[in-house]
Amino acid sequence: MLLCGQGNYQAAHVYLTQSVVIFDTLGGRLAMAWSLIGLGDIAAAQDKITEAEQCYNQALAIQRELNDDNHAGATLAALGRLAQRQGDYQRARELLHESLAIAIKMADRPMFADTLEAIAALTAAQGQAECAVRIFAAVDALLRQDNLLLKPVLQPLHDRQVSTLRDQLGETAFTTAWAAGAAMPLDAVRALILND
Repeated sequence: MLLCGQGNYQAAHVYLTQSVVIFDTLGGRLAMAWSLIGLGDIAAAQDKITEAEQCYNQALAIQRELNDDNHAGATLAALGRLAQRQGDYQRARELLHESLAIAIKMADRPMFADTLEAIAALTAAQGQAECAVRIFAAVDALLRQDNLLLKPVLQPLHDRQVSTLRDQLGETAFTTAWAAGAAMPLDAVRALILND
């Protein structure tokens, strides 16, 4: 995924496609699923939504077959992002809530942050700017606290969304909402999201 972070999608696609074939030949189904997720991320970053969805769905089928809930949660979040980009907010919310439930069950803070970030983007797309800013700020606080980073392929989109929200709300309202979100305990963030 280093190549993806550098924007070299073509080379990453070649390597990941080769790894899918190799892992399929060797019977490494879980590793094959990881490679499919990488291919899905590359396709999504290039707005190849149908291709991304196919890769994610193949990965999710393998993960469910292998009872790999932890990684399935991340794949569900990726599918939720795609549904949101297609304007299917109800499906996006269902997928993201399923991902969030897995993250909570597994106590997986990186997946929790990833899913929260996707939920913040969905909330913004639905016109709830102030709430979206609070969730983005909570994600930022969690990432800083745990010394984590967003996936490199997601960072540019995240930055654009936060910038757009700042423009929509104005600096004062944005700063106030950001401070409130950054100070929210994770249980309060969870309640905010699950009670919407």
